[in-house]
Amino acid sequence: MDRIVINAVTKRYDNRRALSKITVQFSPKTVCALIGSNGAGKSTLLGILSSLIKPTSGEISYYQDDAKLLSSQVRGQIGFLSHQAAVYGELSAMENLVFFSKLYGNYSLDFLESFFERVGIDKETRHRKTAELSKGMLQRLSLALTLFHNPNLLLLDEPFSGLDPFGVEALQSILSTIHHEQKTALIVTHDFSALDGICNRVLVLKQGRIQFDEYKADGFFAHTTLESLYREACAQ
Repeated sequence: MDRIVINAVTKRYDNRRALSKITVQFSPKTVCALIGSNGAGKSTLLGILSSLIKPTSGEISYYQDDAKLLSSQVRGQIGFLSHQAAVYGELSAMENLVFFSKLYGNYSLDFLESFFERVGIDKETRHRKTAELSKGMLQRLSLALTLFHNPNLLLLDEPFSGLDPFGVEALQSILSTIHHEQKTALIVTHDFSALDGICNRVLVLKQGRIQFDEYKADGFFAHTTLESLYREACAQ
């Protein structure tokens, strides 16, 4: 997936407009901070990009080598982390990861164990029911489920929520590798300090419209810049 094109996308919920004629493109090696006040349309945009939400009008197209990809080709290349952990509470963390891995193909236990190590879930916790896990551990498990199939597009909605310093550091390390790979990430968060020196693009939404969009070809945005843009979006 080397190009994502959003063309005049609008989304309405009854009489409320969540997004209005959004037109924007994303390319690989991009980590984009998606900023805006509550109700600006950030989560809706992530949901539409993930194909879980259908736009009211407009179109999203995904390309590889200038060829338009089919929906079935796209979904396996997306990793989506939403507000709520999408896991089965009666299954253990390992059983959840094994179950979802079978949707994408057969993975060895050694391969799956490596993702637990990557997000900092110890061997004892891996075999506990997810209903018994803390919010932080559920967030770590959600990260493992988001990343294990090596997606080309990462859509992260408040990924730092509930993470302890080790978890934050692990996620920062994962995001920093995107700049050296042919991948794209969009991140919604209010923890701007966690994105310091990681984002090379900022997209600000205001009442469902694009208010600000900037890309740095060489360099990254400081968290102070992200915080300033957020304050401006909320104040106007």
